[in-house]
Amino acid sequence: MRACLLCTAVILFATTPLSAATVATLDGRQLTGERLAIDAKGGTVTVGGTTVALADCDWIEPGAGSGVVLPGTPAKRLGLWLVDGSWLPVTTITAGGKDHELAVSGVFGSFIVPLTAVRGWSLGSALPEAEGKDDQVVLDSGPLNGRIEGLIAGKLVLKSALDPQPLSLSLDQVRAVRLAVPLRSAKGVRLATTLDDLYPPLRVLPTTGGFVLAAVPQVALGEALTQVRLRIEGGRRVYLSELDPASVMETGAFGVVWPYKRDRNLDDTPLRLGGVRYERGLAVHSQARLTWELGGAYTRLRALGGIADLVGEQGDCAASLSVDGKVVWNKDSIRGGDKPQVIDCDLTAAKQLELRVDYGARYDIADHFVLADVYLIKAK
Repeated sequence: MRACLLCTAVILFATTPLSAATVATLDGRQLTGERLAIDAKGGTVTVGGTTVALADCDWIEPGAGSGVVLPGTPAKRLGLWLVDGSWLPVTTITAGGKDHELAVSGVFGSFIVPLTAVRGWSLGSALPEAEGKDDQVVLDSGPLNGRIEGLIAGKLVLKSALDPQPLSLSLDQVRAVRLAVPLRSAKGVRLATTLDDLYPPLRVLPTTGGFVLAAVPQVALGEALTQVRLRIEGGRRVYLSELDPASVMETGAFGVVWPYKRDRNLDDTPLRLGGVRYERGLAVHSQARLTWELGGAYTRLRALGGIADLVGEQGDCAASLSVDGKVVWNKDSIRGGDKPQVIDCDLTAAKQLELRVDYGARYDIADHFVLADVYLIKAK
C-alpha cells in the first residue's frame, strides 16, 4: 500500500492563502510562491515555478490551511507514540472493532491504528519506563511490568511475572502503556513536523489531498498540516547519531565513565538543550574523544552545542570539532545555562571527523555536553 501512496502527487493551495508557500533547501536557498506541489513519485517539490529535489530540501511550509491547534496544556496532552518515533496528539483511545487495533480520535479526526504500529500512549511528554525488555502498563494503582500479548476482545492482555494467568485490562483502566519495541524508521524521504517542543515530531508522507502517517500509511490526515513547517528527512540529511564512530575514547576524572549516548541524555531521558527537546543528537561526558570516518561523502555539518538542560547551570567543559586533523570549531568554556552554540562546518572532501570534550573548571562534574540536532549533508 505504501508503494501506491508514494506514486501520488499532492498539490496544496488555498483559495485565499494565509501566507506564501516556502521551500528552504539544504544549500541555503529559499523559494516562495502561492502554490506548492509535491511529486512523491518523482521526488520533487515545485513552488513559484521552480522545481527542486525533495532530497535537497531542508524544510517546507505549504502556507495554506489553518494549522493544528492542540487540546489541553502541554503537560496533560494525551499522545500516541508510534514505532517510527512519531508522537500523535489524540483526545481518546479505545479498543477498535477488531483484535489488536486501537480506535483513536483527535485534531486529525478519527481512525484505526494497529497495535503493531504503536510504542505506547500516555498523558504528558514521556512514556513510562520499564526495565530491560519488559512492557509496562500504568494503572491507578501503579505500574505493571510484563509482556503485552495483544488487544483481544477489547481488553489489553498482559502476561506478568506477578500473576500465573494473563491479566485482561479494560482500556479505561489504563493510564499509560509502553511497549518494548525497537524504533523502525520509515524508508525513503518523509516529512516531519514538531507540534510541541515537549514532544517528538510527527512524521508523514504526502499523498493526494494532504498527508498520511509514515508509520501507518492507511491513516490520512487530510490538510490539517498545511500551515506548519515540515522538515525533510531521509534525503541528503544524515544524522550523526545514525553513524557508528570509528573509535571512542572516554575517561572520567574520578574513575567514573559516562558512556556517550545517541539521541538521549546521558541518563537516558529525552535530549533537551536551551529549553527545546531534540529527538536527534549526541550526549558526551568529559573527557572523551570520538571519531567518524566520512570518506569524503559529505559537504557540511550543522548542530547546536551546549550543556544539557538536565544539569541546569552546572557543568563547565571545553569542546572542539576537527576535520582531518584541523580544528573547525572550538569553545574553551561551555557552561550550563549558556545559550546553545550554533555550529556550521565545511566537510567538503573530509575523510575524518573528531569530537573532543575536555575537562573544565570543575574537572568532569556535570559535564553533559550535547550536540543537538547534529546532522551531515551528503554530497551530490
